[in-house]
Formats: sequence, C-alpha cells, structure tokens
Amino acid sequence: MQLLSRIPRGLKGLPPRLVFLFASLVAVHATEFHVALNGKDSNRGNRSAPFASLERARAAVRSLKQSSGLPPDGVTVWIHGGEYALASTFELGTEDSGETNHPLVYRAVEGEEVRLAGGRTLPAKACQTISAPEIFQRLDAAACPHVRHADLRSLGITNYGTFPDQFGGAAILPELFLMISA
Repeated sequence: MQLLSRIPRGLKGLPPRLVFLFASLVAVHATEFHVALNGKDSNRGNRSAPFASLERARAAVRSLKQSSGLPPDGVTVWIHGGEYALASTFELGTEDSGETNHPLVYRAVEGEEVRLAGGRTLPAKACQTISAPEIFQRLDAAACPHVRHADLRSLGITNYGTFPDQFGGAAILPELFLMISA
C-alpha cells in the first residue's frame, strides 16, 4: 500500500480500480536504463534497445542529472543476466549518487544472474607442461609433472604490473585463479 500513500489527495476518494490505473500510468514514467550483453552502446538504453555496457548507462545517468536532474522517483539501471567482462575498473563517484527521495539504483533484473568479471579467462590449451630442464632443477621432483606455464604475451596480456624486489604490504600484481573440474 506504499503506492497509495503517494497518490495525490484529490484521487484518494476514487474507486480502487481507477486509482490503480492512475498509479500504473505514473509507474510507466519512472526513468529506467537497461544494460544487456546483446545491447549496443549506440542504443537508447531502454528494454527493447539496451546499452551494452555499464559505462554507457553511467554516462546516460550523468547526462540526465546534468540536463534536468534526477526525476522524482529516481533512476534504475537494470542489468540483464550474463557475465560482463570488464576491461577496467567500473567506478561510481559522488557525481553518480542519488539524492534524498531521488534514488539511483543499479540492479540485476529479477530472476536473472549478473556477474561482473574483471579478469580474463585463459583457454585450457594455453597451459602447457614445462619442458625446460633449467626450470625443473629449481622445483621439487614431485611437483614437476603438475607444473604448467602459459605465454601471457601471446594471449594479449602484457601489463603485469611492477614486481617489487621485496614484498611488504599489499602489492598490486597479477593473480591467477584456477577452477579445476574432474
């Protein structure tokens, strides 16, 4: 019944069906943007023509805020299901905040799973058995059959960060996570 509390005073005496119709019409005008894997950033960002990226949706919200401000019911950015590979950090700053009574919400479409992935998936065939004797000499013999290597440069990964001479604190270095299935 929260919706009924937002209906103008003059409409509260109307039959419930008419009040519901009015409330439905008001809800249609809420500002929404949609992001989907099959979208294009040149689209309008609505449900039938979604954006492809969170960055484009953020730019649309910023543009809206600068031109006319946030609408009374705020803005919702609906993210449709799938895994979104992020090439860089997706940042939301103070200029991306909602305002009192004008929320700005990024959320998954109900019933759809959204995953933001900031890493790269390496194909299994990229991981090869080590055959260089000079590397085997540095490893325990029991580990040798289980050690693999991958040529990251051939996979287009060239930014490895800066490796420190000594480790102290949290170094920003590439990480590798393995998901091994039987």
